[in-house]
Amino acid sequence: MVTGVLINATRDSSAIPSATVRLQQMDGSSHIPVAVAETVTNGRGEFRFNIADVDSSATYFAAVDHQGVRYFSQALDLASGSASLFVYDSTHSAADVQALMHHVIITDLGDGVQCREIRVLSNPTNKTIVDVFRDAASTALFRFHLPADAINFTPLSDPELVRQDHFVIDRGVFLPGTKTVSFSYEMAMPQKILDIGIHATHAARTFDLFIQGQNLAIASQQLIDRGTFDIRGTAHRRHGAADIDAGATIHFQIRRVGGSGNPSPLPAIIVTSVILLFSLAVNLLRKRENATPAKPANELRRRKSKSRAKR
Repeated sequence: MVTGVLINATRDSSAIPSATVRLQQMDGSSHIPVAVAETVTNGRGEFRFNIADVDSSATYFAAVDHQGVRYFSQALDLASGSASLFVYDSTHSAADVQALMHHVIITDLGDGVQCREIRVLSNPTNKTIVDVFRDAASTALFRFHLPADAINFTPLSDPELVRQDHFVIDRGVFLPGTKTVSFSYEMAMPQKILDIGIHATHAARTFDLFIQGQNLAIASQQLIDRGTFDIRGTAHRRHGAADIDAGATIHFQIRRVGGSGNPSPLPAIIVTSVILLFSLAVNLLRKRENATPAKPANELRRRKSKSRAKR
């Protein structure tokens, strides 16, 4: 038997009566929760499940739908037989959301660069933000700009991140607390200079740009050179700024100051061709010398004896 309480964390942790709570089971192979039982909370928000046949290899959760969001408990401790399930009221406003930090990590690809953007967003309210995306990118509550020439977009933090035109759209809900939004994209760099503008959708306490290697340099009037910074054992040069306003754009220029990561094969082709031509010429000369017939030894002796007779 597992007993628990359904609590509304938005309303001073008050209990929620007459709510349908489902018991869900998830095994290690599918990772998809399956409902195995359901019950209704009593007047004190309490719920109870009797599990007749426990699968020791599976994990059990309590789940409930509240104001358009499905909430899950932590994994149920079947030994203690108790659980608590917390929900929040919903809101459709993201006005209070801000970025605690906004990082951009730049990696040299030789013929271009990869940019990885990481935002740690904060929802300081006691409500879950829902309806973050309705029917078009313009209605999305969490919409992040992409540079116009960005290619190979890859979501990193959440499968709910999708690309639409020059925007990254977050389709997920945002519970109270923090949420990390991370994605990467690439930009071609046919010349030695690349201008990039990073748009701050939300006000950010800090903005930091990290770049690895010696072949690329950053120039920006908005960012301060903060020296080197270690990321997973690798040194990066760090450029940053603080207190970025919502809607601001951070402009910077990437300059290639060293050799490309993918050098042109033309010099090697020229050197190889010269070596091959030289070898061919030497072989032809050797063949010509070998083709000249040698004079017989007796003919040489006759010429020497005639020379002595004349003397």
